[in-house]
Amino acid sequence: MAVKPKKGLRAAQARLRPKDDLSPYRGRWVALRSGHVVADATSAKALRGNSAVRDTDAIVPISTSHGGYFVA
Repeated sequence: MAVKPKKGLRAAQARLRPKDDLSPYRGRWVALRSGHVVADATSAKALRGNSAVRDTDAIVPISTSHGGYFVA
């Protein structure tokens, strides 16, 4: 039997799906809003201190090897 994700989970996952090329941000942290990068920094703490970042933005680290992302 398959488990269906709740609507809130689907919405959260959609916010994390990047629409921009993340390869220029390898080894950095980015703030995503509606799938677009709004800011980047060397650490999550520094990124949260950026005035362009909202509390509702997703903060994710970008892998140094593949240019992808993961959720910690």
